[in-house]
Amino acid sequence: MYEIPSHKILRLNDIEFIHEAIVDDRHQISGHYHPTLSVKLNGKRVTEKCILQTESKLILPSFGKYTGGLSINNKIFKPYLKSGFNAYICNEKNVYKFSSSDLKKNVK
Repeated sequence: MYEIPSHKILRLNDIEFIHEAIVDDRHQISGHYHPTLSVKLNGKRVTEKCILQTESKLILPSFGKYTGGLSINNKIFKPYLKSGFNAYICNEKNVYKFSSSDLKKNVK
């Protein structure tokens, strides 16, 4: 039987794959919090799963159809969002990019 190695943190060059992001300046790709974003798209308010990008982090949404997420306005994200960030909503046809300055006037 083949034994599959497991890691708390898997490092590839200078990128760490980790379940829950650590608040520091290391480059990490994580999940756990699964961000969502509520914005106006084409005149209609929608709440969608999003990818959250900071200077050193990518926090991924949940990929399951029936799994939820946390609004990027949730206090849990505050330590990660001290400087500028981007949020990306992806659907079957498009990718929508929202910068932190865009969201100041758009986020509910």
